Amino acid sequence: MKTMMILNKNILNVVLFLLFVLLISSCNADREDFQGEKYNSINSGELTVYCEESMHNLLDSAITMYQNAYPKIVLNKKIVSSREAMKVLLSGEAEAIISARSFLPDEDSLMKEFKVERPEMIAASDALVFFTRNDTPLDTINDIQIIQILKNEKKLKDIFPQFSVEPEFVCNSTNSSEFANLKLLVLKNQTLNKYLNVFNTTDSVITYVENNPNTIGVAYLSQVFGNKNIKCLEIGFINKNGQRIFPQTVHQGYILQEKYPYINKIGIYLKEDRQNRAFWFASFISKELIVQKYLLEKGIVPEYAKFKIKIEKK
Repeated sequence: MKTMMILNKNILNVVLFLLFVLLISSCNADREDFQGEKYNSINSGELTVYCEESMHNLLDSAITMYQNAYPKIVLNKKIVSSREAMKVLLSGEAEAIISARSFLPDEDSLMKEFKVERPEMIAASDALVFFTRNDTPLDTINDIQIIQILKNEKKLKDIFPQFSVEPEFVCNSTNSSEFANLKLLVLKNQTLNKYLNVFNTTDSVITYVENNPNTIGVAYLSQVFGNKNIKCLEIGFINKNGQRIFPQTVHQGYILQEKYPYINKIGIYLKEDRQNRAFWFASFISKELIVQKYLLEKGIVPEYAKFKIKIEKK
């Protein structure tokens, strides 16, 4: 059991998130069955997995857990951009890929045109965040303002007069899932007109923001979780039910309650829907208890954990 306490800045409530991770016995039981000769083909052999660069730091430990659990499988891990991962998946070159985004419109159109289907297993819910140095004079913003800024309809310094100079926006490369989710989740496929300073790795984005004042970075919560040099902007928005959600601390508890606007799924996409080595790899990463606990400790929401939320007023 893990207990977390958050002070909501907008209301004088102490919100207690009691997170219960239940034993996921099915995945563990399946692995026990692999000892028989019948399952030698999925308990040994070779498997190639493409992992997008944005997720490598997070899931490298989970992949190592898989390798320790299945030492007879030779796992070839290839770190590529999000675009490259989707390319080899859709072309049928990849048995499995790890990605933090869904299909882009052009990818979706190709799948429909050629009647291609790629099954997916969800491992966790993460969040696309806007983050700054701790000394940046901005804590909260809303989704409409972000869209106006990214479409170049307004400048941040015009909305928030505490800025004398327009802040610089920083993001991972145009082939990254962060950039894709900026368009998918934030702009909802509207045109991005704002200039972004882009880098080739997640770490480069974070380091740049840490070392440069007046910058706003785009990243995932899992990438910046626990970093005391930066803060994530709290974002108000209107949810799918038309309700105005006030800015909340960017935290897994609020992701769980859908009180944050830009929630993305971390998934393992498969070439085919059958119980082969790739299928059991995806099952391990998405359902295995040790991985689910690990993802919880990394500040995001594991897909197959069970949660109980209790809210107590002061």
